[in-house]
Amino acid sequence: MPIKSLHIVVPIFNDWVSFVALLRDIDHVSSTLDCAVSVIAVDDGSTDETPASVNDVSLFPSLREIRLVNLATNVGHQRAIAIGVSMA
Repeated sequence: MPIKSLHIVVPIFNDWVSFVALLRDIDHVSSTLDCAVSVIAVDDGSTDETPASVNDVSLFPSLREIRLVNLATNVGHQRAIAIGVSMA
């Protein structure tokens, strides 16, 4: 039987501290699920530097993948979510 997948789309604009905390929570919950969990983070034109921990999937062992999509300019959270859903 194929492995079930769950893709979580998260728009981000400069709030990397909260995003890393969210990744920890998702990692904790995903360890109890019977599916492969991936996070698609859509950086909506942030001006703050992206912390290295965002791309380090080894810090979140229950997650299959953390994919960061960098948008060149801020398009708003709804469009950022739509872009993330299309990537999923």
